[in-house]
Amino acid sequence: MRRTIAGLLAATLLLGAAACEKVPAPTSDPTPPTLNWHVENRTAATAVDVAGSGSVTGAPGDEFRVTLTANDKQGIHTITMDGGYTLTCRDGDTAQNGYGDYKPQSQTVGPDAQNQVLTQLFLIQSISPETTCSSGYNWTGTTVGLSGSGTNFGGGTTKGTLTISESP
Repeated sequence: MRRTIAGLLAATLLLGAAACEKVPAPTSDPTPPTLNWHVENRTAATAVDVAGSGSVTGAPGDEFRVTLTANDKQGIHTITMDGGYTLTCRDGDTAQNGYGDYKPQSQTVGPDAQNQVLTQLFLIQSISPETTCSSGYNWTGTTVGLSGSGTNFGGGTTKGTLTISESP
């Protein structure tokens, strides 16, 4: 099963890279890259695109696949994504919080042998928000926060955030 998932991910990454446009490596780039979050709610079979920063909501138990894409017409050099979640539980007037992190991801590319660079890079994160509380506590919500950035070959960087919230 693991090998199948790894193979599918590798095939997806190769297809994504093959579909990207290449341009001559720039000597300078005065405009910053753009970021786009593509959020698929795998449970509800819906999807939404968020440019830059934004938020989405889901129902309890919804699972998501998030694709962060960095674009720059003159070439994109680096993309990063990291984040975590906060789980909130209550027992009457007593609250209990839980926290977790997602493994940071990054991809940096340079010019190829023909001095060509990609105009788009992407990263993918699967999200299954935690909803399990300690005995006696009731789940009241989970908030996932993701941060991303894209840097072009001129050093211009754009940052963005995505928040996913679930509550009963």
